[in-house]
Amino acid sequence: IVLPLHLNRNTDRYELNDKEAHSMLERIIQSVGRNYMYMYDSFYGSQRFVLIHGNSTRLRGKAEHMKTNLLLDKKIAEAVAREGNPEYKINPITIVHRPDICHYEPFEYIYGKYVMNKDMEQLYYKDEQNKDSGSELFNRSTRIELILAILHDKPGRGGADVNLADYKARGVISGFYPLHANKAIREKLGNHILSTILPWAYPIEDIRNYFGEKIALYISYTTHYATYALIPAIIGIGCQVALIWDKEAYSSDCFALVVSIWVVCVYEFWKRKERYLGLEWGTIGVEDQQLIQDNERATFVGSEMQSYIDGSTMKYYDPKKAKYRNIFSIFVIFVLILVALAAVGGIYITRSLIFNSYNGEISQAGASILNVLVIVILNFIARYVARWMCEVENHRTDKNFE
Repeated sequence: IVLPLHLNRNTDRYELNDKEAHSMLERIIQSVGRNYMYMYDSFYGSQRFVLIHGNSTRLRGKAEHMKTNLLLDKKIAEAVAREGNPEYKINPITIVHRPDICHYEPFEYIYGKYVMNKDMEQLYYKDEQNKDSGSELFNRSTRIELILAILHDKPGRGGADVNLADYKARGVISGFYPLHANKAIREKLGNHILSTILPWAYPIEDIRNYFGEKIALYISYTTHYATYALIPAIIGIGCQVALIWDKEAYSSDCFALVVSIWVVCVYEFWKRKERYLGLEWGTIGVEDQQLIQDNERATFVGSEMQSYIDGSTMKYYDPKKAKYRNIFSIFVIFVLILVALAAVGGIYITRSLIFNSYNGEISQAGASILNVLVIVILNFIARYVARWMCEVENHRTDKNFE
């Protein structure tokens, strides 16, 4: 993780005079260790880049505390299951693979909570690409998540109590971001993506290992949608040709029926694919765990008070105000729906009044152009209003905000 800091110019050189930044760096050093934190000044000396690495032992401890799911080595897991464990009265387990019933092997894609124990660590899958990081157990995205968790955690649990989003919002740091992987892995992934034209051939697994499950899931959905969009595209071309050839053909009705069935199939097949990915990536039920996304947002507004549970300082926001803001959001959504209905009605009025015809070719073409413009404009407004309403609702955590 890299933290850029602004340096203030004093006489002939730049120095870090921000007391809050000094305090933040001291807590990070105490949390991750001085040997795993490096500082580099920019060429002109106006910025200082703080590079934070993860101590292998520290990462393992945090992974155990967070109950991080790790993939088990299927061969070792199968061997251990067949041996059993008489000490704990576990009988040998033998499962026969039936490819005609399930294409997954019995011990494939089994995830387990990480336990910081040498005997248990033999069960976890070790990736050769992670050797340079000092830990073969954690991939790149998992290490970044663990480092962020250490920075955000309270000092009582070995953390630095550093809310990076809050520090960025208040100008203590100018940003925070991870470094790219080594050049070979980066170029391999980039070349694979650039050389892939077909949406179903995208390297989803490589994207997941590099960027994490959230981005990989988004890319997987877009490629799934693009793949299935070829079906109405091809059928639509045939229907359009039939309509040009014979204007009384029922191709429009047939196309409408096909699209209705297509929409349902796309959604249902995506739900199936999403479950498969959740099984392969070990993300089923991960939202129920207390992960880093449950930390308090930097822009959350509330009055400070002492917690009734542990006496720590916390931000309190009146539930009545939150309820009123939710009602206001519902009202804004209702207004947007009315605007959308008015826009659709305006298109029909335009076809009948301005073009002096409802079914003419010119009126249909003009209405189509207006429809496209309305969709683009309303999409832009809806995105802006949705983001603004989420800020107004004042959600406490990033998970609720998303």
